[in-house]
Amino acid sequence: ATTAGTITNDASVSGTTVDPNAANDSVTETTTVDPLPPVTADLQLSIADDVDPVTAGSTVVYTITVNNAGPDPADSVTVNNIFSGAGVTIQSVSSSQGGCVALPCDLGTLPASNFATVMITVTADVDGTIVADGSVSSITGDPNNANNSATETTTVVLEADLSITKTDDADPIFVGTTVTYTLTVSNAGPNDAADVTVTDT
Repeated sequence: ATTAGTITNDASVSGTTVDPNAANDSVTETTTVDPLPPVTADLQLSIADDVDPVTAGSTVVYTITVNNAGPDPADSVTVNNIFSGAGVTIQSVSSSQGGCVALPCDLGTLPASNFATVMITVTADVDGTIVADGSVSSITGDPNNANNSATETTTVVLEADLSITKTDDADPIFVGTTVTYTLTVSNAGPNDAADVTVTDT
């Protein structure tokens, strides 16, 4: 059967000898042909960062995992991610299949009961909160679109390694003479230090 519907099959029998009961010389059989079930693939997406919190100027790697819970393969699977909140600079994009080097990422066909990953490396430009919104789509029907997106947040902090040293210009000294102390403040970074105050007692 090539289409859905009903197949009707008629059969009959005859001979040269007289048949006393012609009523049972023919029969009809019908067969119902149901349409094929729709092809569907339940894609599920999750996203995770490799460090949280992160220092401004450092890198964060976001790993997006797409799982196909089936029952069928998912064709033309595409993953995207949109960053908002604290600014980032995308350094690289890679994937476990499809050879992605940029977003959006075309993963191709993802068989049922299989998963693929997309890794996005970014630099955290400023302090605040990075918001990473990942999503996945496919030309194959998905019975549950509610699990096709996910969000990961990453806190970006400023760090400044301050240090102070003190030296005198003479030691020892005589009573009644002066001594000058020199205080040197250094910032080893990685970020600028704000509102720096030096107290000497």
